Amino acid sequence: MYYFVLFLSVISGTLAQLTLKMGVRDMEFLQVASFFQKLPFLFNGRILIALFFYGASFFLYSLALSKFEVNRAYPISVVSAVILISVLSSLFLHETTSVLKVTGIIICLFGMTMIIKG
Repeated sequence: MYYFVLFLSVISGTLAQLTLKMGVRDMEFLQVASFFQKLPFLFNGRILIALFFYGASFFLYSLALSKFEVNRAYPISVVSAVILISVLSSLFLHETTSVLKVTGIIICLFGMTMIIKG
């Protein structure tokens, strides 16, 4: 049950990252003055949805953390998030994927398996 809650936390955090990326994709944040001028526009629909998903992820992760050791829950959630972000950003945001990234994901999966079994 609590692995499922942890997985829901990862999904929610991943959705937050993807919607945040879509919300800020066309904004330029390189200039400080430009950032403060655009600050009110940050609260568009996608940014607000991302904030909702971040909140849900925090709540679900807190719930999962009440039953898991943090030295197990955190690596599992981080590696799972890295894998989901890599796959979904390639599919939906058309970000690049390389052999090196796929190799890194496989190594992360191996490490996560060791953590779960340990």
